[in-house]
Amino acid sequence: MKKIDARDLTLVQKKRVLEKFDYLCVYCWNTAEVVDHVIPWSYYHDDSDNNLVAACWLCNLVAYNKIFDSFSKKSAYVQSKRHLWIKDNPIPLWTKDEIAGLGYTLRKYIENTVIVLDDTTMRDSVERRLLNEGFSTITKVSFTQVKQKKESLKSCK
Repeated sequence: MKKIDARDLTLVQKKRVLEKFDYLCVYCWNTAEVVDHVIPWSYYHDDSDNNLVAACWLCNLVAYNKIFDSFSKKSAYVQSKRHLWIKDNPIPLWTKDEIAGLGYTLRKYIENTVIVLDDTTMRDSVERRLLNEGFSTITKVSFTQVKQKKESLKSCK
């Protein structure tokens, strides 16, 4: 069995935990794609199913390496901080065509770190809704503009 990292968690075990929770994050009830250690692995090297729950990537990120007196306290913390993280970090929005234009390796990395939308019309609509709600976004267009600005500043030196 292939290990995910230095821990003893296997892909089979990850799948079993995700299925146990019906692929729902135990903190926010969105789709879960990762497994979270209730007691962080760095504190207590326990990969048993009793210490594992299904989580979405964001809740897992928010819960990162923190110890709590109970699972309910951890859940309350994650729920309270999750929204703040979203507000403080731009949400990357790209279209399928923008992703398709990337090289294979970069595409595989970018696909897992951005929200991919069907076309620019949909991206613009989603971006407007997010901005109206107080979220910040970053699109491939603005990412490219920032990169070009940095390059032009370098050439001025």
